[in-house]
Amino acid sequence: MRCELRFYLQRFFFLILIFPAILFIIGCFHFESGKNPQRGAFRPLDSIRELTRLTTDLSPDSKPVISPNGRILSFVSGKHGDHDIFITDTMAKNPRQITLSSSLDNNPAWTPNSKSVLFDSDRLGFRAIFKKNLDQERITYQIVARGSNDFAPDVSPDGKAIVFGNLILGIESLWIADLDGTNLTQIGEGICPEWAPDGKKILFVSSKGGNSDVWFVDPDGSNLNQITVDIAEDIDPSWSPDGKKIVFSSNRTGNFDIWVLDLKADRLTQLTHHPGDDKSPVWSPNGKYIYFQSLRAENLDIWRLIPILE
Repeated sequence: MRCELRFYLQRFFFLILIFPAILFIIGCFHFESGKNPQRGAFRPLDSIRELTRLTTDLSPDSKPVISPNGRILSFVSGKHGDHDIFITDTMAKNPRQITLSSSLDNNPAWTPNSKSVLFDSDRLGFRAIFKKNLDQERITYQIVARGSNDFAPDVSPDGKAIVFGNLILGIESLWIADLDGTNLTQIGEGICPEWAPDGKKILFVSSKGGNSDVWFVDPDGSNLNQITVDIAEDIDPSWSPDGKKIVFSSNRTGNFDIWVLDLKADRLTQLTHHPGDDKSPVWSPNGKYIYFQSLRAENLDIWRLIPILE
């Protein structure tokens, strides 16, 4: 009992001594926080070297994708009241609208030559896949329009094929077709697919286990593998340029944050830790940046981070 009393007395006097220091540190923190003009901005932790907010207007901006040549950022924006596809430089300066419709245009994806953007739209009364050539003003080409709910296309690295998802009455399916929409074939069950950089695998999301997890499959539908196994929702997967890592969004810690899975080391890293949902992460072609959409500033905007993964 004497040892316990002595221990508590020592802790009491220790707290008295360090209390002024604690007040000083808190005061410095508030002073520095007051310098930050971005309300709700995330302070980088050990897993992030740099965090930058790219879009700042009041319209919702989402679904960022960098062109294969690394020069152009495409994204979805409601700047003019409708959801259309925009392109801009990689810092989101001087955006240019490339689709014009009163319908919802969504999920842009680049062709390998960086000259065209594929996207899905409900402009026909149902979701279908379209293609927009950047050198032609306000002209889009219908690729897949079969009266179904086809969305989230991605183009193979050789530019010869597309893969996309379909969702009808809760039933998910994955489809492959030639770039012109011919030779349409179902290869599995899932949505939100993305080709591996070498074209040998397709990453996608499936809820066949009751919640959304990340899977991959060969383009012919063989060698199905589940990548994430968690009771939370793992969504929006995307390959790193070298094909060795996967970035995705997950709410396994309460809300949606950005995570990276190193496939070879089987190492999982949480990049963001913020109460505002972070979703739709994609790598830049040089592997330096990860772009994503976030509600962390109380508005849906495009952000960019530099991860620390080694």
